[in-house]
Parts: sequence; C-alpha cells; structure tokens
Amino acid sequence: MTAIAAVQVKNTLHIKEVRKMAVPKSKISKQRGNKRFAANYKATAANLAECPQCHELKATHRVCPKCGYYDGVQVIKKEEK
Repeated sequence: MTAIAAVQVKNTLHIKEVRKMAVPKSKISKQRGNKRFAANYKATAANLAECPQCHELKATHRVCPKCGYYDGVQVIKKEEK
C-alpha cells in the first residue's frame, strides 16, 4: 500500500509517495514466539556404523571405543582382558 504525503520545503510543495510498513497489532511474548519454533524442532538420532575390526556399533568418523581402530589403523592401544 502506498500513500501520498505532502512535504513543504522552503515555500514549495513537494508531493512524494510514502510506503507503509507492516506493524504487529500486539507484542508476542518470548514464550509464544519460542513455542512456534520449538513445535517444528526434532532431535536427530546419532549416526552409528559398524566397526570393521570388532563389528561393534560406533559413532561415524570416530575412533572405536572398544578396539581403538580408526580407518583400519590402530590409533589407541587397547589391552584385551
């Protein structure tokens, strides 16, 4: 929407177009605003992959906590019990 505003500058009349901005009718509380975003937030499950050495589930791109291997190389020495 546009409106016409008359502005007087040094005894001359200038007509210019004024655009109106959208203004909220009332304040939205922090609780109500946060609720809107929280309704669509979903936590994702961790990506787990099988370790090629010991065949246990481990987090991807991490050293296996059971055997200590990463990418086929032993990074951490683990003692077998």
